[in-house]
Amino acid sequence: MISKCGMINFCLLYLLVLFFTCFSGCSDSKNLDVKKDSNEQEIDSKDGNLSSPKKLSFESRDRTVEKILVDYEKPIESYPRISSKESRTDQSGVVYRNGINEPFTGRIIDYFADGKLKQESTYLNGQHHGLHVKYFENGNRSFEATFDNGTLSGITSRWWPNGLKRQEEFWSEGKFYGRKLWDESGRLLKEERVTTPNQ
Repeated sequence: MISKCGMINFCLLYLLVLFFTCFSGCSDSKNLDVKKDSNEQEIDSKDGNLSSPKKLSFESRDRTVEKILVDYEKPIESYPRISSKESRTDQSGVVYRNGINEPFTGRIIDYFADGKLKQESTYLNGQHHGLHVKYFENGNRSFEATFDNGTLSGITSRWWPNGLKRQEEFWSEGKFYGRKLWDESGRLLKEERVTTPNQ
């Protein structure tokens, strides 16, 4: 006869085995090539075979920020500058200035209570268009993305509060192509590339 303590230990062991079996086999990265460290060999997630090491690179086919900003008829600094409290977004995602029924063109800028910059983004005809930047209260950048008529474009970056890079996402033509992740000390944790991009 198995003691009560032995039965509990058996159940816990069974649950642990079940947990690790499920999560090691149930990955949503079936279209990703994963590289965990720059010194390791790349593993192709489709068949699990090791391939020779290669540097994963990304080149967006999207326009640069400089080319995106040419879409404005005049310098972006000359357009209205409002806070996010002075704007509203409709169901389709188009941004309007409160009290005006025309899609907003200009900059939305917010500040922390102490007056430091919190976020700044540019809009053209109610769509994110150009840079969108967010900051931590300590003044370091927390997020930066480029938009082209409301579509993510190029490399989107996130930082840790200490100023080190946390994540990069790779976008081209509105499709996600992968990402890199770092820990708070700057060590690369994971690098993923999508072989069949999706939106």
